[in-house]
Amino acid sequence: MFLDNQPYRVKPAFDVAWNRGAYLVQGLGHCGSCHTPRGLAMQEKALDEGREQYLSGALLDGWKASSLRGDLSTGIGRWSEEDIIEFLKSGRNISRNRLWFNDGCVQ
Repeated sequence: MFLDNQPYRVKPAFDVAWNRGAYLVQGLGHCGSCHTPRGLAMQEKALDEGREQYLSGALLDGWKASSLRGDLSTGIGRWSEEDIIEFLKSGRNISRNRLWFNDGCVQ
């Protein structure tokens, strides 16, 4: 009912790096599964950047999945590219706090 089973399509308005990232985030990483608010039927309210709610943060099973948008106060807008890479490698944020993040989170 809510499944988008279409393969990722390159968006020509964006560069190669953006499209590569979108492919990883929207497909392989399925980041929206935790970081996008859910509807009444537990469906993700947005499946890509076309809707404002996509990756805007969500509460799931008592765990707060932070916003992955570029907002300076609620998202990762203050993080550098190196901060993001380090977080994805180690599960530690820029203040060096350990966050709940491991391979099981994305499987």
